[in-house]
Amino acid sequence: MQMAAEPFLIGNLLYLSPDFKKDTFYPKKISFMSALQFLREKAGVLVAVVIGLALFIFVIGDFFGGGTGQSAKARKYYEIGTIGGESLSYQEFETEVSNLIEIYKLSGNTSLDEATTESIREQTWQNMIRERILDNQ
Repeated sequence: MQMAAEPFLIGNLLYLSPDFKKDTFYPKKISFMSALQFLREKAGVLVAVVIGLALFIFVIGDFFGGGTGQSAKARKYYEIGTIGGESLSYQEFETEVSNLIEIYKLSGNTSLDEATTESIREQTWQNMIRERILDNQ
């Protein structure tokens, strides 16, 4: 009874006997091209999963963050002062300045120089401080 010789490994070398039949050895050889083909076929799903997971984490993080994300940073950025624990925003200040400038223009003074504008801004700032202090008492 003659048995077919089996291939054997020594180190990194695979030795085959002369009477070895090719049909008895089935190692799946993966070439570089077949690996690229596999990535082409499956990469769309992988990319979709990664993007979906990133979006999910982003939304959940923003939901559970309690407003401590970008909106809180923006509020802090535009905050120009705090009086009695109440913050003053730049938008509020500019709205008040614009209102005072309009009142000044309606009173007959159509031209505003830099000193007058600065005086109006200072007056607005003092009024806002005064109002916040009086509201807290």
